[in-house]
Amino acid sequence: METTDTEIRCGQCHKLLARGWARDAHIVHKCPRCGAYNTLRATTANRQGQPPAKAG
Repeated sequence: METTDTEIRCGQCHKLLARGWARDAHIVHKCPRCGAYNTLRATTANRQGQPPAKAG
């Protein structure tokens, strides 16, 4: 699985808040510059019908 870093920016002032990726997350972050609250919701795709991943 290939992952790329994503920039997460404030919706009001566009300040960079974080850089990275999330698989299953619900994050609320207050911008230190303007005080706006930003919500990030990340979920995985539905894997129904796909074979289970092999361990190791």
